[in-house]
Amino acid sequence: MKTRAGRFEESDVQVASRLAPAIARLLGELQDSSTADVPVVAYGDTRLATILFADITQFSNVTRSLRLLDSVAMLNEYYNRLLDFALKRGGKLEEYLGDGFYISFADDISGQAARAAVCSAIEMQMEYQKLLRAWKDYQHPVSGSNTHRIGIATGEVYTGNVGHPDDRRHKLIGTAVDLASHLCEDLKTIGGGVALCPRTRSFIDESEFPSLRKHGFVHGEAWIPGNHTDKS
Repeated sequence: MKTRAGRFEESDVQVASRLAPAIARLLGELQDSSTADVPVVAYGDTRLATILFADITQFSNVTRSLRLLDSVAMLNEYYNRLLDFALKRGGKLEEYLGDGFYISFADDISGQAARAAVCSAIEMQMEYQKLLRAWKDYQHPVSGSNTHRIGIATGEVYTGNVGHPDDRRHKLIGTAVDLASHLCEDLKTIGGGVALCPRTRSFIDESEFPSLRKHGFVHGEAWIPGNHTDKS
């Protein structure tokens, strides 16, 4: 800030330190006011991320034949056994979704997070097959129709708090989140497995996953690891 004589009266740092608290208060008031001209103020950040959605097909048919507490016990076993593979590779659990969940992997220029997500997915699929056999041996009402599905997508996401002022929650929002969810749903048409969006596929080396093959879905092209589709 300069005086009329052209001399510096305050440094930029001093000006910023005075204005920042006032601006922050104003933004908070705008966000919380029901009559504010600006209805929404986004405080979060955007970043590149790889999103993994996982789900058990027709698990509601299983729960209808069980006591509620037995259903919860099965889900806890499912979460405990499968999530470890993603967490140990740097994945972050974002939310449980009924008989599924979704995880984010922070991405970087080398695509390390995308590869971590795909490696986790392959391990999860193998572990789910073991779990499904154990459930059958325990005589839980499961069958070959209870396949496991994982959709993986990479893209820019918003990460931050959203929602009503009285109940804001940390969320990820972006096309990668939507696409991973859609790919997971689309896998029902081929009986489960893992599906990667084209951007995730671009980070995967042929030597790491030589069996990847292209497949068309409702929500666009995806890549399927050929040796890891669910089979019971």
